[in-house]
Amino acid sequence: MDSIMVSAFGENLIHNTDLYALNHNAFDEQLAIISKGFLDTFVFMGGAGTSLCIIIAVFIIARSRYMRSIAKISGIFTLFNMNAIDAYDS
Repeated sequence: MDSIMVSAFGENLIHNTDLYALNHNAFDEQLAIISKGFLDTFVFMGGAGTSLCIIIAVFIIARSRYMRSIAKISGIFTLFNMNAIDAYDS
């Protein structure tokens, strides 16, 4: 998917970089909002970033002790970027 996204939105990133080099500010109307960097930051967020958001949401919303205890345990693993249990055959 990354090669498709680079070909589709990579030009916008280059365009924005060129405008930045010419001292345009971040609120310039010529900037392309949807670029590869935008997609990487806000759309394809994954791994620990998404897991951490879910854990924070559980702490804010959940009323059950059970859900909060699961969030506490999984929060430790999320801090060390361990998000998936992988089974390796020896």
